[in-house]
Amino acid sequence: MSDRHSISVIDFYQQFHCLGASCPKTCCFGWVILVDDDSHAARKREKGLYGLILRIFLKPRKDSFPCIRLLMGHCPHHIHGLCQMQVRGRPDLMPMICRTYPRRNIDFGPDTEITLELSCVGAARVFLENADRRLQFVPVLSGKKPEAGQLDGIEDVLSHQDVNRLAVDSTDDLKLTEYETIWKQ
Repeated sequence: MSDRHSISVIDFYQQFHCLGASCPKTCCFGWVILVDDDSHAARKREKGLYGLILRIFLKPRKDSFPCIRLLMGHCPHHIHGLCQMQVRGRPDLMPMICRTYPRRNIDFGPDTEITLELSCVGAARVFLENADRRLQFVPVLSGKKPEAGQLDGIEDVLSHQDVNRLAVDSTDDLKLTEYETIWKQ
């Protein structure tokens, strides 16, 4: 098994921006939204009325993570087209899927490609705007394979930072220590 690992992103990744309140088909409707362990723990720690609201809208499940209790098919935190956890600057309370969608990691052995899901209107728009171009991936990490858990949440970093700044020439070898520096920013 190789100890090498590379991560590449679709070359127009940085063109994607959530349409937010102007999205004609919100991702906050009609889905079972699982709440991962970290955001579940953050919700349990949240104090006051907002903490109570967060916990009221959790629905326990026997064989899986809890999920958000929907109101008439909508996420109760989606108000006037905006996620109230984002509005409050509290991404730690958001389930991982909400922080990462429509970004998707696809693993090919030691390599990971990060792309966008076409089920998102904003992502589909970016693909259509680039339909005349050849699909390419830009390397953002190349080096020793990270240990388990070190890449958890890489989508958060790439979704909030300019991918162009992270992109490196494919002949460069970005060491893991450099990656960790980028990750901690």
